[in-house]
Amino acid sequence: MDGSGDNEKRLVRTVSLNDSDILAVSELLGQLVNRSQPQVGEAAATGPQQTTDTDSQRIALAKAIRRARLRRTNYVSKAMLGEPAWDMLLALYVNDRDGPRLSVGRLATLSGAPMTTALRWIDYLAKERLICRHAHPTDRRSEIIELTDRARSALEQYLSETLQDRP
Repeated sequence: MDGSGDNEKRLVRTVSLNDSDILAVSELLGQLVNRSQPQVGEAAATGPQQTTDTDSQRIALAKAIRRARLRRTNYVSKAMLGEPAWDMLLALYVNDRDGPRLSVGRLATLSGAPMTTALRWIDYLAKERLICRHAHPTDRRSEIIELTDRARSALEQYLSETLQDRP
């Protein structure tokens, strides 16, 4: 047996977040967004940033990060690994150019979070202007979630820096 049944059982566990967990993740997201925005005078001092990575390299890295994060649940309890907001941002980034637009339900599933937790994070990410919600074109009961330019830029900068750090 390949053990996939055990993995599926682990994915069903819920993660409860307290206020300090939410604050910690929101601070990390804030740092990520702030790192992508040049400080006053920085752009003039350094000129335009030159990067050697491509869109496809960043997307491949984002996919690898998502796979590695999922693989962790084979070794430790998912209850230890709750970062649904980050998982949502990565999923949206990958699907931005490489897949269909994501509904709220599909994004919740990809994040591995229970729907109530996912909805709280979607509300938070929208409030922080990292995602935007649009009416679903064919289903009035659903919404489509997309990255904002601000979030895309932050993720691209993070992924580019991560690629540069690789040996």
